[in-house]
Amino acid sequence: MQPETHSNPERIPGSNETNGGLESADLRRALVQTGLSILVIFLLALFAGFYYRQEITGFGESFVEALGGTGLLLCYFCMDAFLLPLPQDPFALLALTGGMGFGEVVFWAGTGSIIGGCFAFFVARMLGQTPWFKNRFRGRIEKGEAYMAKWGVWAVVAAGLTPFPYSIVCWAGGVLRMRFWPFLWASLAVRYVRVASYLWIIERGMGS
Repeated sequence: MQPETHSNPERIPGSNETNGGLESADLRRALVQTGLSILVIFLLALFAGFYYRQEITGFGESFVEALGGTGLLLCYFCMDAFLLPLPQDPFALLALTGGMGFGEVVFWAGTGSIIGGCFAFFVARMLGQTPWFKNRFRGRIEKGEAYMAKWGVWAVVAAGLTPFPYSIVCWAGGVLRMRFWPFLWASLAVRYVRVASYLWIIERGMGS
């Protein structure tokens, strides 16, 4: 087992020590992307609520009846554990329209996301330096590695709240051997907030 090679929990090997957080240009870009994604999600929810409310409600009721909170947790787990290029929010919408309470949806979805992120973190930490991993996955997480090397734990915070895939940063953090506890606390601080805020926007768009 390789020892951790860094002492500062907010920095990782290769990070820019003179950069105390997100640079202004990076922050502006992240805020613009987040604003645009919120607008798109709201408009899609508005469209779906106007034209397909009955169908969505039916699917949601079937989803909740068949899978419940555990199924929602597994959906979010898979999205963040396995680098799947699929959106998570429709699952939360189905659970909400299917009769699950808002807080319950946030709990199950956020918990699944965090567990999935931790799973990805530890798998990447164990396998990240192997030839098999480098050949199959390194190209998919290069951008996440660059963000992690530059920002450290702030990359987890940013990815946990913005459209940048949280799963990519989780894998990158494991590959670069970021310390686990800062990674976990950052994930806990933002993932429930992200799920709740986007679900609230979707709920407003649907006119619930």
